[in-house]
Amino acid sequence: MTAGAAQIISDARAALGRRDAASAMRLLSELPDAQMPWLMMAQACSLAGDAKAEEAALQRQLEIDPRHLPALILSGELKARLGDDRAANSFFQAALNQAATIPDVPASLHPMLNRARDFIVHVQAKFEQHLVDGLSQAGLHRDGRVGTAIDMLLGKKQLYVQQPSSFYFPGLPQRQFYERSEFPWLAEVENAVPAMQDELRSVLADGPASSSRASRWRSRRQ
Repeated sequence: MTAGAAQIISDARAALGRRDAASAMRLLSELPDAQMPWLMMAQACSLAGDAKAEEAALQRQLEIDPRHLPALILSGELKARLGDDRAANSFFQAALNQAATIPDVPASLHPMLNRARDFIVHVQAKFEQHLVDGLSQAGLHRDGRVGTAIDMLLGKKQLYVQQPSSFYFPGLPQRQFYERSEFPWLAEVENAVPAMQDELRSVLADGPASSSRASRWRSRRQ
């Protein structure tokens, strides 16, 4: 960076300190794109109330560095001010994800990240209420499969799919648990457990000499 560019940036920073957005924007506009501090320009535009220019500056910063934490947060705050909850939620979530990878997030960003978390919780609650109200208006209730679908959409429940170690059997339901009533043979197996335990204890009590007996026991159970 040239000495002239550094002086312009210093003067623009001083102008921002005085809340003189017009002077800061005028000074920064003298810089070529390659030397432009886009985040500072976005802050000047925000102070001036020029949301369109602010968004353009933040986009340029994110084009240079898509993981730029302050730019992600400020983009979320801009979208929140404009009433675009979905875009704001996306930027805030990206910011929180990025912050989780940084060992020492600057303390100055902590309040902004806390606001981002609060916003996401608020938007999720708002969206959930919107869904529930829509169901109510349609004469439906949030229970059973409908309730599960909403919880999955909101991230409160996960989709359980097969994760076999060696063999995939198609067509099985994607469920976390199966009901006991679906296995009518289970009671018979459970009733036989005490007898199997007694037989196993007897085999183990005989020690190494009972290896052949243990082998026969295992072969019968396989």
